[in-house]
Amino acid sequence: MPVAEISDYSVITLPEGATPKQLIDKAVELRPLLRDGQAETEQRGYYSEEVRDEFNRAGFYSVIQPKTLGGLELSVEDYYRLTVEIARGCPSTGWCYALGVGKTMMISSFYPEEVQRDIHERVGVVHGAYGPGRSSATPVDGGYIINGNFQYCSGVPYSNHLLGTAPVNDGNTDKRVSTWAAGRVNDLIEFVLPRGSYEIQDDWGRGQTLGLGGSGSFGVKVVDAFVPTEYTMPDVGHLRDPLRDPETGTVGTRLHGNPMYLGHLEHFLTGEITCVQVGAAKAMLDEVEELMRTRAGIHGLYGNSPATQAEYGDAAKLVDGAEAILLRGAQMGAELQANWAETRVLPEAKELWRIANMYQLANQMCWDAGLLLFRQVGTTPLKMGQRVNRYFRDLAQERGQATVTGRVFRDSGVKSRLGLGPDGKFPEVFDGRTSGATRA
Repeated sequence: MPVAEISDYSVITLPEGATPKQLIDKAVELRPLLRDGQAETEQRGYYSEEVRDEFNRAGFYSVIQPKTLGGLELSVEDYYRLTVEIARGCPSTGWCYALGVGKTMMISSFYPEEVQRDIHERVGVVHGAYGPGRSSATPVDGGYIINGNFQYCSGVPYSNHLLGTAPVNDGNTDKRVSTWAAGRVNDLIEFVLPRGSYEIQDDWGRGQTLGLGGSGSFGVKVVDAFVPTEYTMPDVGHLRDPLRDPETGTVGTRLHGNPMYLGHLEHFLTGEITCVQVGAAKAMLDEVEELMRTRAGIHGLYGNSPATQAEYGDAAKLVDGAEAILLRGAQMGAELQANWAETRVLPEAKELWRIANMYQLANQMCWDAGLLLFRQVGTTPLKMGQRVNRYFRDLAQERGQATVTGRVFRDSGVKSRLGLGPDGKFPEVFDGRTSGATRA
């Protein structure tokens, strides 16, 4: 089905007494459905409406939505565990799911109460989002006129809203602005548009990317869409410290009474990618184990080879370690937020970047595990259409992502940890006096 023909849907009432375990068990139950549909998902560019309806009925779209707005308000750790299991069934589906649902954290942390209530009028909203791309926000009475082309809007096929950023200017959309320019481009705003205000482009799936062809990362075109001022905010980069008050936190902490809505996105968003990487690596382990148990080799069963068992064991250690890092990172984030609730001391940048960089390491570990498994299975499982081939491509697709391999997080972590100045250098102290860089 072309993405333009996706039917609208009403999100039903949450299942009564839904618990983290019930949600995760449901994801495991859905694994055969997700795996059987992988090829169609990759061709289509996004997961099926049947899967969407299963997710909907199970409450998957409401896991981190505030209870005050009708959601489940589970912990980030529970949300990550669920996403790993979804990605284990289909990495593309896990990506499309997480990057659509995860933007709920941004909305619920920083936008005014009346805007949150309007956006969350249906339980379990989904958002499509990406950075400024080639776009503009032109000031008019009461808001802005948005124009632009936004690429890689993961989650957008089933989105209720588009969450984007655009530079405020005179309407010129010829100059592309990088996502990583946030905080360095003057008058860059974030905005929320309802479905119907944007046109989803047919530019994903059908083998147009190396991997994650079903992640729903379509481009979006916006033409002369009006957004009221209250549905916008200054985009101040990942840290968003200007939007937090040490004593009262954010709009979200005041409204929902949960320090999770301090909205520390620099590690939360990276953790979502790590969930998919861990899920893909676990899926690859599953498939290779099945081959070991059923495929003929020179020692009888393929899995009887000591070399095969050794490579599998090394890969399993890496994946288990990556998952442990992912879950510990979620716990560390929650501990920092709980500490603020008790002491009113906001986390330091170095503590936040530490978690983000841990996730980068976990991503690398999943890739290394994939390489170990890839090189031992032989040629037949690597043919197009085979799951090992698909999982390896899904892992490889993310190696170019800045949040997976880029230096931005590492360098930010180093600067904040060492107290370097804006120029990236240590302060120089001569005769007890400091010169040169100032401490960050």
